[in-house]
Amino acid sequence: MSAPLIEVRDLTLAYAGRSGPIRAVRSASFTLGRGETLGLVGESGSGKSTLGAALLRLPGAAARRTEGTIVFDGIDLGALPEADMRKLRGARIAMILQDPLASLNPLFTAGRQIAEVPRTHLGLAWSAALERAAQLLTAVRIADPHRRIDDHPHQLSGGMRQRVAGAIALAGSPDLIIADEPTTALDPTVQLQYLDMLKAEQRARGFALILISHDLAVVRRVCDRIAVMYAGRLVETGPAAQVLAAPRHPYTAALTGALPAPGRRAGSLTVIPGTAPSLAALPPGCAFHPRCGHASARCREEEPESRSSMAGSSACHYPLAAAT
Repeated sequence: MSAPLIEVRDLTLAYAGRSGPIRAVRSASFTLGRGETLGLVGESGSGKSTLGAALLRLPGAAARRTEGTIVFDGIDLGALPEADMRKLRGARIAMILQDPLASLNPLFTAGRQIAEVPRTHLGLAWSAALERAAQLLTAVRIADPHRRIDDHPHQLSGGMRQRVAGAIALAGSPDLIIADEPTTALDPTVQLQYLDMLKAEQRARGFALILISHDLAVVRRVCDRIAVMYAGRLVETGPAAQVLAAPRHPYTAALTGALPAPGRRAGSLTVIPGTAPSLAALPPGCAFHPRCGHASARCREEEPESRSSMAGSSACHYPLAAAT
């Protein structure tokens, strides 16, 4: 078996808080192989985006690594000098952010922003880089690319801006793309088109993909494996089909129960009571216990360990699969 492209082990990330560090990610571990797609799911505030940004060690990120390792293709990213990390960003690891208006520069054309990547990382001349930009606009399904490379972001629709953001991520021919809620601002029809485009490019180019989302319907469509995050912790991981069909953690089961499906009768969708806890004031024991219908005194007092198996992992004292 070949070594994983990226391996995260016991990663803890913390923000500086008024009364001490706030752990946004707690002892996260997972691996991802070349060409695989991992869906990182959970409610807003669970730590998904913080984890995604940490994989690129983005400059200015407020969360700092306090424990654990991130190894990318045999390279310990935590020990890598910043000058070398800059060479990896865009070239071997790229990111698609949630809001293209926030990630695209309004002063520069779409073509220039795409061409900047092959100019910087591949050493192409501007003419060749702009031609590559036009080719990438074709790849992300934007018509008339040689005209669109001269458009500024405000001249493009929301869906086209997100496709330009995707073209920028593809421009350096990366081995890994991290897509952080890339379809949230798109209407359902455009969402499906964008996801299909992303998967088609993945098949053609062979990059690994981490898709960060709160939408299980999106994750179900494109992911090979799923990692479910709650209150900064990965509470369940495993093959997508298995996690969605037979979840072991009660939180995962609640999420899948809230997902509409053909044949599900009206009124049968799950509603998760309460709200996710603040990362600055986590409850004792299992962080999910105030919202869990299976919680016992043990759950309220003792945080469960993450137990691994051939099928994945779960962090629950009483995993649902063990009871069925």
